[in-house]
Amino acid sequence: MKSTPRCALRLSDRLEELKRRENLERLRAPLIEHSLFPHGKDGQTATITVEELKKLVRQWKLHEVRGFWKTHPEKEDLIRALLNHMDDMDEIYNYDKVVPVRPTEQIPQKKRHVGRILKPYSGDLFGHTENTDGIIYLSRYDTKKVDLKSAPSVFGQGKKFNSFVDKSFFENDGKSKDYDSDNDSDTIGTKDSIAMNERRIGIAEQLYKYSTCPGIEKNMIAEGTVEALDDFAHMDDPRALNCCAAILANLTVERSLCPEILESGIITDVIQPLNQKANLTDIAKRGLAYTLYRFSLLEDKVLSVFRECSDCLMNLIKSEDEETKMCAAAALVNVTGAMVVSFRPGQVVNIGGDDRQRIVEQVMPFLKELCGSPLPHVRLAVARAFKNFSMYENARLTMVEAGCCESLLKLISYPEIESYRIDVITAVANLTNAVDGRERMIKDGIVSCIFKLGNDGDTTENKKLVACAMANLTGVSKDMIGHVVMNGAAKSLVSLCKVINEFDDADTIDIRVAAGLANLTVHEQSILKLIASDVHTSLMILAKDEGVASLKEAFDMVDSDGQGAIDVAELRQATGALGLELTQSEINQLVEIFDKDDSGQLEFPEFKLLIKYQAEHGASVQLHTRQVLVAIGLCNLLSDFNTHETLHKAGVIDVVRRLTEINDKEVNLYCAKALSNLVANPKMRNKVVQAGVFEEWMELIDRKDMECCKVCGNALVHMTASAMFQTTTITYMIDNNILDRVHKMIEMKDKYLYFYCATILCNLVVDESNHDRLIKNGILDSIDTLTMESVEAETKIRCGAALERLSSSLSTDHSERLVNSLSLLLNNTSDASVTHYISVAFFSLSSRPEVAPLLARSEEIHKLLISMMRGAPGETQIHGAKALCNLTCDEECSRLLLKTGHVSDFVVIAILRTNSPLIKEICSQSLFNLLHHESLREQMVETGVLWAILKLSKLDSKQTQNICAKVLFNFSCYDANMKQKIMEHGVPRLLSIATIHDAELEDPETKQFCAGALCNLAFRPEAGALYAKGGAIGFMKELMDIEDDDNEMYCATILYNLSHCEIDSRLTLVHENAVPLLINLSKSTKERTIIASLGSSLLLSLCIPARRDMVSEDLAPALIRCVSNTDNLVLVILGISSLYHLTCGVDSHDGESVIELVKQTSVVEGVCSIAGKYKDNEFIVKICSRIILNFALEESNHMLMIDGGVLETIEMFFGMDREVLENARKCFSVFSNTESVLGGLLGHATFDTYCEQMLKLGGESNLTFLSQVLYNTSRVAGCCLPLVQKSYYENCIIATSLKNPLMNTLCVKTIKIMVDSPTSKDLMMKSNCAGVLSRVSQATKDADLKQLCGKILNSMSNRKSTVTYSEGSIVAVLSTFEEPDSDEEGVDLKPVAVVIDEMVPEILDESVVEIPKIAYKAAAAKWSLFVQSGSKDVKPLPASPEMQALILNPPRVFTLQTNGCFEKIDVPGLGKLLVEDIELLAQTNHVQREQDQEAALGGG
Repeated sequence: MKSTPRCALRLSDRLEELKRRENLERLRAPLIEHSLFPHGKDGQTATITVEELKKLVRQWKLHEVRGFWKTHPEKEDLIRALLNHMDDMDEIYNYDKVVPVRPTEQIPQKKRHVGRILKPYSGDLFGHTENTDGIIYLSRYDTKKVDLKSAPSVFGQGKKFNSFVDKSFFENDGKSKDYDSDNDSDTIGTKDSIAMNERRIGIAEQLYKYSTCPGIEKNMIAEGTVEALDDFAHMDDPRALNCCAAILANLTVERSLCPEILESGIITDVIQPLNQKANLTDIAKRGLAYTLYRFSLLEDKVLSVFRECSDCLMNLIKSEDEETKMCAAAALVNVTGAMVVSFRPGQVVNIGGDDRQRIVEQVMPFLKELCGSPLPHVRLAVARAFKNFSMYENARLTMVEAGCCESLLKLISYPEIESYRIDVITAVANLTNAVDGRERMIKDGIVSCIFKLGNDGDTTENKKLVACAMANLTGVSKDMIGHVVMNGAAKSLVSLCKVINEFDDADTIDIRVAAGLANLTVHEQSILKLIASDVHTSLMILAKDEGVASLKEAFDMVDSDGQGAIDVAELRQATGALGLELTQSEINQLVEIFDKDDSGQLEFPEFKLLIKYQAEHGASVQLHTRQVLVAIGLCNLLSDFNTHETLHKAGVIDVVRRLTEINDKEVNLYCAKALSNLVANPKMRNKVVQAGVFEEWMELIDRKDMECCKVCGNALVHMTASAMFQTTTITYMIDNNILDRVHKMIEMKDKYLYFYCATILCNLVVDESNHDRLIKNGILDSIDTLTMESVEAETKIRCGAALERLSSSLSTDHSERLVNSLSLLLNNTSDASVTHYISVAFFSLSSRPEVAPLLARSEEIHKLLISMMRGAPGETQIHGAKALCNLTCDEECSRLLLKTGHVSDFVVIAILRTNSPLIKEICSQSLFNLLHHESLREQMVETGVLWAILKLSKLDSKQTQNICAKVLFNFSCYDANMKQKIMEHGVPRLLSIATIHDAELEDPETKQFCAGALCNLAFRPEAGALYAKGGAIGFMKELMDIEDDDNEMYCATILYNLSHCEIDSRLTLVHENAVPLLINLSKSTKERTIIASLGSSLLLSLCIPARRDMVSEDLAPALIRCVSNTDNLVLVILGISSLYHLTCGVDSHDGESVIELVKQTSVVEGVCSIAGKYKDNEFIVKICSRIILNFALEESNHMLMIDGGVLETIEMFFGMDREVLENARKCFSVFSNTESVLGGLLGHATFDTYCEQMLKLGGESNLTFLSQVLYNTSRVAGCCLPLVQKSYYENCIIATSLKNPLMNTLCVKTIKIMVDSPTSKDLMMKSNCAGVLSRVSQATKDADLKQLCGKILNSMSNRKSTVTYSEGSIVAVLSTFEEPDSDEEGVDLKPVAVVIDEMVPEILDESVVEIPKIAYKAAAAKWSLFVQSGSKDVKPLPASPEMQALILNPPRVFTLQTNGCFEKIDVPGLGKLLVEDIELLAQTNHVQREQDQEAALGGG
């Protein structure tokens, strides 16, 4: 067989290995970046294992791709995937490394079969017979011992085969011309090829026969049998494959030949081709299985064999043949047992973790499949394999992740569990040492597996392993401990605790059980379940056990293999178990010092020297590990208050106190913490005190042990918190010198003790009855010491709280001392909470009259309070402001503040440095107090106090606005100088405050102050403009809504005074709704108010631009009503004068206003009524006539006026003289402009009076009005007859003719209308109208008018009138009259507008109308000091973690108890497997071989 030189193969392998390492090193950078190397390993030099690669896969989330782990089972697959990801994300990661060539996946090339059968031979038998060229393999075999011809065939029946090969066989290099082993699809088409194939099969059978003979294996190998097997393995005939596998199995019977067979390339050339055959028979598979099993016995070759034959083993394991599967399983077991070392020529070295990891990953799927085998011995082999794998630390996590727990659970379900129980529990115990795999194991149900194994097993070794495994599984996160408890961990450990005495002390099972129980108690949610499982009872049992831990116990606990030596990692666990906290570098240095034999490990004598050395150098050694764990467990159980009653009844306090009798520092510490948890429950504190624990804590404090003092301090915090309102208990503590212990703890200078001491003191001072006793016992000294020495804010906060509580009731004798402590604390901290408590204390002291003077006269206190207000938080500013407010009640304090400039500071602070409304309210009260002192008032104003109050009043605060209004009211009550100070800025603020419309801010008292101040200031000349612009009207209207005599008086007075302002301001007042206020005031029954209302109305009506607004707001009806309800002539004149102004514009009447007025209810009727009522008063009648005339000047008012009875008033006016009569004539005249009213006028007596008056008065103007009225009246339908029937009608016609052209025209037109009217023509014909027409015609020069006269006369003559012609003038007219054409236009008979000359409106001001004055007396100033009192708003002390129940985590060493293997366990009954009964296979038993020499031997 030709093969590649071994050196070339090694070189190729070496190059591939270098390339693989280069690619692997490329991943080191991201592993270091993400800190994925185990703790303690140097990332630059540590070996990169599969575990690190998997962590990197998870870091980059590559595993989230579905099926990732299945498609990347090997380490090379992971490397390839990670490198691909790095290349794809190069811009993101950019590790700046030399990028090696990525491993490329080589497409396997189909191996070309060389066709070797035999190697050249030059032995002594070649060419022996005449008909052959050579005989095979007989030169070294005694032919007399075997009958080759009679040997049975492997194929069944015996058959004679030719043992010779002719020349043609060798000429074709061992093959026929048509045979090609690489092409399974070629057809053997000739008889020669078939014959040649049969000859080859015959040769294979012949070689098989030889292989069955014992002792010739070496000779067969030397003659080239291995090379021949290469060719047989590539044939397709099952006979050849069976012979090939059988020959190989028989050759490997001799173990010494197996290495040589392996070196010849048998796996690549024979085993792998056979494995790839689809038609491989059970015989062939059995042969392969035996072969691989025997190879697995080679400790130095087994791993390489497995790497190359893993697929073959997997196929064999799937075989249905029992012996095949058994041998394959045995091979796997041997692989798992050969992972400790790897043999190389001349040396033994450890296998690398990567190789071991790779093997585990490859074998685990096989083992999981074998778990379901129906064969008990196969399942036994699997259990042994799991146990072997679990011995290696770096394989455990992989086993867990591969689902090993499921397989173990399946194994324990079979009936033959007893045969491999110890293997399963050992594997489980070992696996639990993989910290990262514990949670997965718990989720896979391994806890219930251990529980079942522990309950069913009865051997000490089994229970020992159960204890180790269960203790290890408790060393997980808190979240997972709940699952451990639910699956029976607590019950298992409790049951082990009951038989704890069955174990040797060296086994440290008691520590492991205690550790497991302690770990379970870490999970708070499971504590009640643990109590129900009697975990507390088990801990108490362990506490009562008098066995004491020792150095040997700690040493044995971590000596996992029981060899009497521990390595560096185990040494760290051992020192941790003894309470020594050492770093890894310190551990390494100690090993170098005490490892005398340089073995890299420490034996027990060396370990004792190391511990002694540590003790001599001040390191304490813990020899009570179990008691520490028990104390931790009890402490955690006591963290749940629901367990306290149960544990108390079970005697937990006695147990804890008994543990403290050991007098061990650490045990005492944890016991103290356990009792502290009891004290944390308020319901248990009395029971703890009754048990004498308080005195015990006092004793522990006297020892001045730092940690114990911390725990005792925490407990005292709880106790004093519970007893703070129990005077008797607090007195008891004080009498037992608790303050002395507090001072001792302070002397230890620890920040936590400072905090505890401050909290205790704070709790002690809650009871006010003990304040003086505490002072006498030096509590202020302790607080001052804490103030000076502690730098922690929480401590000083509690000091401040204690001083604040003392300030509430401390006697006057000690007040000065308390003030000094407060000042000291404030000067030594800037913490906001501390400042808050100090501010509360100052406020409390300032509220006490007997102490306040002490603070009021201290400039230092003033400075502190000012500083609090300047930069402290809101609560502090509040109390500081309250304290300062109380102090400002003292005049000397105010004087001192003014002298030191603090008043100015306070003003700035009140305005700028605080945003709290409450603080600003308090500041405004303080400022009010400062102004209260009369001797200092002027200076305070100059310093800006008044200005600050005005500023503060702008806030949305009822209090500040009340204060501002009160101050301004007080100032308005003084002389003109004081009033002047507040006019410019005070009046706007008053008006602003007074006109607030927020329900939360409105205050009746504030409005009273505003009204009073505004009333006091309204007399000043400049007030009008300020009030008008500031909204004073709105405020006064609101005041009037409140039924109060003072409010009404204020409003009337203010409005009356304001109405005297300049015209522009009056307009503003009207625009600001002064009219509704006037209307409201006019409703009053008080004459003073009515005078103010009517006087103001008159003065406001003098403002012409404001009149229309006054009209539109219905002032006129109010004026009419007010005037109608009084007999006071002055009031009537004021009201009617105001109304007159409302009807007037600048030069004439105001049309819009009079139209609006007439429409308003009762205005016309009211004016007429007033005119009639006061007809004897010339002034009133005159004004009324003017009003009515102005009304009549708008035609739209005529009908409403007539309906309102104005005609009777006009008729009354006709009987008066001068202006009234003139106004009446004008008024009636303009009525004729409205056609709709003329009918009514004609029928009214006033019409007759009017006409008669006009005729009587005569005059061109009057007659012109009369002619216009008659003309317009005649035009109205139905008016001609009544008009002509008037007795004075003919006189009117005659009187209005021949006066002027207008009257002539109107007269003629009137006659025409009357003549044309059917109703009046007869009467007209009888009248003297014809003569009038004749005279007009003769007198006029207007041709049209003449023509009209002739026309009328002609019409009259045509009607056969009785007109006499005695007067020649009529005849003359008719003689000159010419008939008009028919198409001539008619006469224009449109109505004529009566136009009158208006007189300029008269201004009825104070020079015309008397406006009476109203009396007002200013109220007295009202000063009253503001004193801050009431409950203190003290911020509660913040809760601190140190004051809660404690949950203790046991030391980590107790979660890494053991490797779970106390000895190396071999697989019993699976040593070197000698298969005896397989047909035609040689046996390995030499004794039997000698007995059966005459027969062909077969395998069993």
